[in-house]
Amino acid sequence: ANGSAGVSGEMQPIVANENGECIGFRVGTLTYGLLFRPELKPGMLEDMAMEEDRPVPDTLGELIETSRALWGEMEETTARVAAALVAALAHNLGVARRHAGKAKIWAIIKANAYGHGLLRAAKAFEAADGYAVLDFFEALKLRNAGIAKPILMLEGFFTPEDVPLLARHQLTPVIHNLEQVEILQKSALEGEIDAYLKVNSGMNRLGFNVDNVRVAWNVLKGHRQIRSVTMMTHLADAEGTTGVAAQLHWFNQMTQPFEAPRSLANSAALLRFPETCADWVRPGLMLYGCSPFAETSAEALGLKPAITLSSEIIGVQNLQPGERV
Repeated sequence: ANGSAGVSGEMQPIVANENGECIGFRVGTLTYGLLFRPELKPGMLEDMAMEEDRPVPDTLGELIETSRALWGEMEETTARVAAALVAALAHNLGVARRHAGKAKIWAIIKANAYGHGLLRAAKAFEAADGYAVLDFFEALKLRNAGIAKPILMLEGFFTPEDVPLLARHQLTPVIHNLEQVEILQKSALEGEIDAYLKVNSGMNRLGFNVDNVRVAWNVLKGHRQIRSVTMMTHLADAEGTTGVAAQLHWFNQMTQPFEAPRSLANSAALLRFPETCADWVRPGLMLYGCSPFAETSAEALGLKPAITLSSEIIGVQNLQPGERV
């Protein structure tokens, strides 16, 4: 603020951008920045005060007092909601653990943990054996937060400039095309890393096929700074009528010559086909309280919803037959 909190006078909101957002207040001849929350809109603080049976603030001092009290109460509520979310996520991981048997678990927290918050989800999934993300931004956010668990990079890397980050931050890339193999061949890592080699067993999105999987395997196994190689695939219809039998057979055929750990199961496969658990499972959807099956509810699977979407009616119109909205 550009003045004393004791200044008296009528408080006027300043609406100063194209979204109509309130960015400050004017009291008398002095202008003040929005002290507590940039998301406050004109009238919001007054509405909140009246709902809480508090006096509407007229001066800067009253504004400070009211906003501190109201936002403090809202932050307490937010903390309680966050705690409930974390508890639900942790419960769902427990369900996945019971289905996984001896397999280790990659908790999928890509895309900001599907909107639930990357670090909040990581905390909830502390009992997982590792985290799986899409990009370096998410991986480094976890590392910068002090998280030391293994991190699986589901899309691997895309440029030679990415490669030094792998060993520096102990990230496990998924190798799914020959361009990545060539980059690794030409790159000197700063230390040893683990790698995943993705096989296309029928999803037809990413992964090596029978014609080039041997080439990729030989390069990775021959790289002096790659500690281990795990074979993986993605099951296309574990939740549907096709199931996994054909893909599982094809994957086993393709990877039979290679002695390596394996990772196949997503949420649907983990819940429905225990034969796909192998060494590592990769649940995603189920961790957030969603059923992967159209015919089976999350509740029936023992899962708890982590968040809910709610709204309220803001207007009602009475229409005659034939009228359109």
